[in-house]
Amino acid sequence: MTELEVVAPDVYSQLACNSQPLSTRPFRTHRIFVWYDYFCCPQLDDKSSGHLGEDDELSKAVGSIPAYVGRCEFFLALCPVVEAKCLSKVISYDTWSQRGWCRVELEMRKLSCDHTWIMIKNGRMLEAIATLGGSIGGSPGEGQFTVPEDRVRLAPVVLGALSRKLDLLLTTGDLVGYRMLLNMQSVHLRDLPHDGLLEPIPGFVDRPGQDNVSAAAARFMYQNGFETVHEADFGGWFPLHYAALRGDPLVIQGLLSLRADPDCQTRKEQSLSGTVLWTTALAICVFHKHNEAASVLISAKAELHLGLTPALHVASHANNPEAIRMLLQAGFQPGTRDGWGVSALMVGCLFGSLAAVEELCEQAPTSVQPWDLSEGLIYSGMFYGVSADFVRRLVERQADVNHQRRRPLLPTSLLEILEAQGALQYRLGKKGVWATYCYHVNGLTPLMAAVLSGQHESAAALIAAGARLDITNSRSWAAAEFGHGQSPSEFLQQAFQGRTEGCRRVAALATGYVSENF
Repeated sequence: MTELEVVAPDVYSQLACNSQPLSTRPFRTHRIFVWYDYFCCPQLDDKSSGHLGEDDELSKAVGSIPAYVGRCEFFLALCPVVEAKCLSKVISYDTWSQRGWCRVELEMRKLSCDHTWIMIKNGRMLEAIATLGGSIGGSPGEGQFTVPEDRVRLAPVVLGALSRKLDLLLTTGDLVGYRMLLNMQSVHLRDLPHDGLLEPIPGFVDRPGQDNVSAAAARFMYQNGFETVHEADFGGWFPLHYAALRGDPLVIQGLLSLRADPDCQTRKEQSLSGTVLWTTALAICVFHKHNEAASVLISAKAELHLGLTPALHVASHANNPEAIRMLLQAGFQPGTRDGWGVSALMVGCLFGSLAAVEELCEQAPTSVQPWDLSEGLIYSGMFYGVSADFVRRLVERQADVNHQRRRPLLPTSLLEILEAQGALQYRLGKKGVWATYCYHVNGLTPLMAAVLSGQHESAAALIAAGARLDITNSRSWAAAEFGHGQSPSEFLQQAFQGRTEGCRRVAALATGYVSENF
């Protein structure tokens, strides 16, 4: 950390929400006090029964998590790829992001004053995660717990953090932040037991004789401080966008009955929800897996293909196969490219959304060719996408692990324009992951992309699947060159020296194909 001037944002935060690098100056100019939570899991005392009680030390530790995280100026997740031979598995940042306890602490960070956090993939590969739009993490309740009953004790902890943050946003007059959090409660509390969503503004009274749909819409407008469905707030969002974020079908129906435009689009990007410019309410619904609410908008004849990133592409990003089926049945053309020039299949690859990719291959087989999946392997290496399982499934569908990307001389899409811009930034001295990718993209292979972005598990899987180490791109760089300046895992260093046994072992462990006893 002391050798870096800044920590660059992850590629999605940089492109979709224009996130800026995070300065490391405080690490060099201030004394640093570290609170290190081993695997983000409170440790059991001798008297503990193994689950959370009311008054034991473990319960107190869990209740103190919001306070500890709230005091932290920086939040770092240390997640290198580690062989756990005694467990016959590979531990990586994907493992970390699936653990319920880890999600609890990340949730507290999201609800603190600064929701930015740092992912440490290896000793020299760090990324500042500044938006909720990537595929890392999720709601605590959807995480994996050794003791499922722990969710019962965690629910009031998360609910309390939500309440405090909502009160703070109201007190400071941050109406956009308040509306975002107010309507994302169902996402934060998903799979956690709770009696209902918070309504911080008192005084609402239902009108006598009002039907459920009208009452739901009126209560929503009151709590959000809107007077008409036709006004956009300072954040560029209309009431229907916030209703889509909430995911209540009754509220959606009520706003539509008040003549809300089902095709209204956001006027600004929003990092708090991971939403890009020109996003529709339908896309917001499927991104947060509010599929019943999405069906209401489809029934209201919402335009399916509208937006910079249309609904099918967003559903693919969110790994939402149910929404993909629903949209294709409603008439969405599976081969449609979004405003970036990317297909829904490619978006699924970008974010490692395996269920979505499988669904697209099953529902629209004629629109998916081996070339598309081969390109997808490259894109997935640059974002969050590749796990060993993901590589295995695409290879089984005839993706070529030695496929090389060929960029046209003149850009033909917004993404290619951004790549040309990134290549220019590289020539001018900017050497981040995105700029390096853009400069070296012509002739790039999936393995090169995975090594460049620090995705060592996927690199091992690609090598095990036959990815060649001697292929070079148009700049005469082979895969090993993309690891310079990083701290590659031992099995990857061995592969660069011609010994690939370690990569094959890691790939087998990661996909669960072997069981080793030690």
